[in-house]
Amino acid sequence: MGNLADSRFIKSMQTWLHFGTALAISVLALIIFVHSLYIGFVQIRQDVLAGSLVVLNNIFFVIILLEVLGTIIHQPDSGDFALRPFLVVGIISSIRHILMLGAKVSLDSHTATQEYLLDLGLHGILILLLAIAYWIVVRANPEAKK
Repeated sequence: MGNLADSRFIKSMQTWLHFGTALAISVLALIIFVHSLYIGFVQIRQDVLAGSLVVLNNIFFVIILLEVLGTIIHQPDSGDFALRPFLVVGIISSIRHILMLGAKVSLDSHTATQEYLLDLGLHGILILLLAIAYWIVVRANPEAKK
C-alpha cells in the first residue's frame, strides 16, 4: 500500500480544493471591490471624507484577499509553507487599522484619547516586528520566489 501523500486521488482533491478556494476568494474580492465603489460613491455625495474612507478601507481588504489568493495559487507549485505572504498580510492589516483609526479620530474631531494612542502604538510596534520578521525571512532564503 502506497503513501497517502502520493495518492493520485489525494493530489487531485487537493488541486481541486485549491482551485475552488482561489475561485471563491477571487469572486469575493471582486464583489467587495465593486460593492465598496458603489457604497463609497453613494456616500461621497453625502460626505466626501466618510465615503472615501469606506472605499479606502475596502480596497485595503481586497489587497489582503489578493495576497491570500497569491499564496493559495503558488502553494501547490512549491509544496512549502510560505511565510512571506502572511507577514505581508499582517503588515497591510496593521497599516489599514492605523489609517482607519486615524481617519475616524480626525473625522470625529475629538482629541486623541489614551486608548487611541495605545492602539496606535501597539500597531506601530506590530508593524515594526512584522517588518523585522519579513527581513529575516528574506535574508534566510534569498533564492525563494517573491
